[in-house]
Amino acid sequence: MARLRIETAPEITVFDEAFVIKAATGATAPLVELKNSSGTVVGNIAVDGTLNVLSVSASNAGSGSSALVTRSYVDALFAGLNWHDPVAVATTEALPTCTYNNGTSGVGATLTASANGALGIDGGAPAVGDSVLVKNQATATQNGIYTVTATGGASAVWVLTRRSDSDNSPVGEVQKGDATFVIGGSLNINCGFILSGTPSGANDNIVFGTDNLVYSQFTGTGAFTAGNGLTISENAVNVVTAGSERIVVNADSIDLASVTVTSNSGADTTTFIKNVVVDSYGRVTAKESASVSFSGYLTTSNAASTYAPLVSPALSGTPTATTANVADNSTRIATTNYADRSADAAALVVNTYVANTYLTTATASSTYLPSSTAANTYLAIANASNTYIANAIVDAKGDLIVASADNTVGRLAVGTDGNFLRANSSATSGLEWGSIPTINDIDDVGGVTITSVASGQFLKYNGSAWVNASLTETLGITDLSDVTITTAATNQLLSYNGSAWVNTSNPTVAGNLTVSGNLTVSGTTTSINTETLTIDDNIIILNNNEAGTPSQNAGIEVERGTSTNVALRWNETTDCWEFTNDGTNYQRIITDTVTNAQTASYTLVLADSGKMIEMGVASGNTLTVPPNSSVAFPVGTTLTVLQTGAGQCTLTAGAGVTLNGTPGLKLRTTWSSATLIKRATDTWVALGDLVG
Repeated sequence: MARLRIETAPEITVFDEAFVIKAATGATAPLVELKNSSGTVVGNIAVDGTLNVLSVSASNAGSGSSALVTRSYVDALFAGLNWHDPVAVATTEALPTCTYNNGTSGVGATLTASANGALGIDGGAPAVGDSVLVKNQATATQNGIYTVTATGGASAVWVLTRRSDSDNSPVGEVQKGDATFVIGGSLNINCGFILSGTPSGANDNIVFGTDNLVYSQFTGTGAFTAGNGLTISENAVNVVTAGSERIVVNADSIDLASVTVTSNSGADTTTFIKNVVVDSYGRVTAKESASVSFSGYLTTSNAASTYAPLVSPALSGTPTATTANVADNSTRIATTNYADRSADAAALVVNTYVANTYLTTATASSTYLPSSTAANTYLAIANASNTYIANAIVDAKGDLIVASADNTVGRLAVGTDGNFLRANSSATSGLEWGSIPTINDIDDVGGVTITSVASGQFLKYNGSAWVNASLTETLGITDLSDVTITTAATNQLLSYNGSAWVNTSNPTVAGNLTVSGNLTVSGTTTSINTETLTIDDNIIILNNNEAGTPSQNAGIEVERGTSTNVALRWNETTDCWEFTNDGTNYQRIITDTVTNAQTASYTLVLADSGKMIEMGVASGNTLTVPPNSSVAFPVGTTLTVLQTGAGQCTLTAGAGVTLNGTPGLKLRTTWSSATLIKRATDTWVALGDLVG
């Protein structure tokens, strides 16, 4: 191996060419190896160019994006941060309307969209299994790190579930100061976010469903490029304006500069600004000019004259003017109202005929309506002969003018008080006054014939006249024909037996019976002998007469003929649903697990049937199965015991109880569980994570 040893000069100077150290083909030894004065290797440059050193100085750490840093520098930089795995994208605004379910203290907590649609966040469409940071919800307790469970679509909703490293299982997994990094998206890519807020849990632990989760950006991309209208000076991004008279840049805002409006008087002109166009900021972007034409107008010689039209001006729009009186015959402008009123007045013309003044309509036939004169007042009839009705034809109040024949007018004098006007073809005018007849008795009415009247009679029509008749008296229902009453009793009904109506307490309806109101059956047994029973109600109430503390079991029993009946019932003693296949032994119907948490040794009670007993005790403890004489669990009862505390739980048999289990009756450790099953009156078996 060739060596280059330099003992006197502290450096090698290379003039205008590179100093090359080249490894031989297949060589694996370092290109350069560094040793201290004791000959100990303190660093090298590997054959692939990697620099390996034992340590670096902290003096330049963080001075540039490519400067080496020390372990202490990194530790100081990330002190107080609890890094979670990175996420694919982070929200930039609140998610579309969705529903939050807190799960079990955060474990399994979900955000579910309220409507169908694909999930989109920060310009991306995360796939199932991708992690997302939700940080912009209006209800900040919903924020956090989630996993995409369903992406949603046209016929499905999207679902997010809190990620398993961010759901506080175990407790303390999510704390103030937690951080994550975003590796995708449009706006949040390569940005880091830290969790802040005021946790209500111990040791700054976040309590899901209660505490607000507030995420703030604390790091981002390594370099920024100033866009249009911006400048960058170190970490400061500034807005630039071309002139403060146009845009004003304030400490925390920008605004349009104030404009001073000036008004100037110019020379008289025939050109004016007709219209201006402004943008959404109120700036004028265009104008429309127009000129005034005075062609056809006569002016005075005064420069400030008022112009008047000379010949036939064309008026546009809807010009208006005040309305003159009808009698006004000046040359002022007439309005529509004036013209209408003048036309009405012109329809009535005053003319003088003989001694009377007539008001005529402006027609060729000149039908006259005369005014009152010393002579008679005439009502002109519009016909060729102009026949008139003189007012002298009537001479008393209440007189009527009637026609006695064609074109013949007569007078019907007022009648006597109380009379009424009736038609009579034999009368001169066809009308006459008549007196109202007096009815002293019912037989004074036409069409009524009374013969040998007696008390209690009534009128009936016999086909030609109304006559008096007696009503046959009915003393009791037995007085009716075809009715036979035998030993009548309360609430009996009449039933037709084929030949007569008879009383019965047990009526039979051969056809269909429709009850439009409520049907109340007060007996002790109601039998329905039908193959099919249809009930519209969706709720059937049993034990409806139970008013106090419930004590009677209720359910449905199936009659099986020669086989044992089966039943489904609610057991009021154990507060659970159960069924039987043999009519004697009932099996509990398992529903959602109900827990019973204990913090000390415990003896089972009847209400524990079907529950999970959680033994959260710090030291050794026992769970005792009592004898049937004190707690009568039904045979087949099943319950679960779960050790949640550090203290080992021992399953113990009460007096007279046999409790079997293998290899022993102790739960092995925290989160171990066992199932207890009652096999006989005082015999139980334990199955589960047990030790001796």
